[in-house]
Amino acid sequence: MSKSPLTERNVIVPKILIVDDETDFQALMEIILERAGYETLAAADGLEALALTRQYRPDLILADYNMPRMDGGELCQHIKSNLLLRHIPVVLQIAAGSHLQQHWRELGADAVLLKPASRRKILELVAHLLGIEAPVLRIMTGVLPDSQSPRTVFSWPPYEAGL
Repeated sequence: MSKSPLTERNVIVPKILIVDDETDFQALMEIILERAGYETLAAADGLEALALTRQYRPDLILADYNMPRMDGGELCQHIKSNLLLRHIPVVLQIAAGSHLQQHWRELGADAVLLKPASRRKILELVAHLLGIEAPVLRIMTGVLPDSQSPRTVFSWPPYEAGL
C-alpha cells in the first residue's frame, strides 16, 4: 500500500487495486492514480489480486486480462461470484483489437479499458465507476470529463472506455 486511507483532512480516499504482470505498466498506473489522489495497491497476477481483494476490500479493481497463474477474466469471475466482493467494480484492460472487446461482459466486468488508454480516459472511467462527480474530479485531477469529444468515453450500458 502506498498511501494512508485517510488524508490529513480525514477524508476517505478510494482504494484502487492495479493488477498487471507488466511492472512498467503497473508503475505508470500507480503514478496516474496516486497523483489523482487515489490510494493504490498492486498485484502481479489474479491470484495475488484475489488475496489482496479479500484483505483490503478495494473500491475498484483495474485488471489486465493477460496474466500468468490467473488471468483478469478468471479474477473477475471470482470477484463477481463472491457475495462479499461482487459490489466491487472490475475494469478489464485489453489490447485494442482483442477478441475480448466483444466478450468482456460475459466475464462479469463492469467496464473495459483498451490499452493503451490516455490519462484522461483512465481517470474519467475510474471517477465514473466510483460515482465521483465532475467538479470533484476536476479538484482531484485537474481533468474535466470530455463531453465535447466526438468519441465518447463511456456508453451505457455498460461502459466501454477507449473505444
